[in-house]
Amino acid sequence: MADLVYKINRPPSSGNARNSIPGSVEELDTCFVVKDLNGHQALAYMYFEKEPRHRHRRSELLTRDEAQRIAAIFAKLPELLKRS
Repeated sequence: MADLVYKINRPPSSGNARNSIPGSVEELDTCFVVKDLNGHQALAYMYFEKEPRHRHRRSELLTRDEAQRIAAIFAKLPELLKRS
């Protein structure tokens, strides 16, 4: 059910602060889960509408593509911030 979408290639961390750095994104039924480097702690959930044709005008849920892009960017943040 859960497919690995994106994984940052980093060595395992030894400190607690580094454990909270995003490391992977998994797709579940209606959301993408950004997990820490060890894959144990969920850091963020990006929910999406499973049936986009049923979206209401006031719906606050993302499309699947939008949620996937946001989750991937969230997982890449540590590397993107280092480049700045």
